[in-house]
Amino acid sequence: MDGQPRLLMWAYTEEEQRALNGLLTGIGAPPAVAIQKDQAMVSLREIIHDGKRGQKDYDSMEKALLFYNIPQQGVMFLINFFKQQKMPPCIYAVVTEHSMEWPLHQLLEHLIEERESIERNAGGSDQPGHFP
Repeated sequence: MDGQPRLLMWAYTEEEQRALNGLLTGIGAPPAVAIQKDQAMVSLREIIHDGKRGQKDYDSMEKALLFYNIPQQGVMFLINFFKQQKMPPCIYAVVTEHSMEWPLHQLLEHLIEERESIERNAGGSDQPGHFP
């Protein structure tokens, strides 16, 4: 994948965005980029590389942090760091070559279904809302 590494956030309030970016600043990381409601119907590639906006809004209260072009060690560090900081529960996902072509709303729906399936098969989760 090409392009600058970045952390993308979905469904964070302005206050939560400030808190998250404050934590990132504290560890010397660049701020996260908020995905807007009208971007959820376009592909992640278009969001990341073109900042493309769609024609319709998508509304979901499911928070997500997407890691784009961040090395695995950095992803693991950030996930553990966010959990230690008691950030709001969210879905964590790495953007892959395959998922780059998906509209954000479709990826979110897929990740939610996958999390629910894992929780059903595991008999529940000790931290609802978290998806490693």
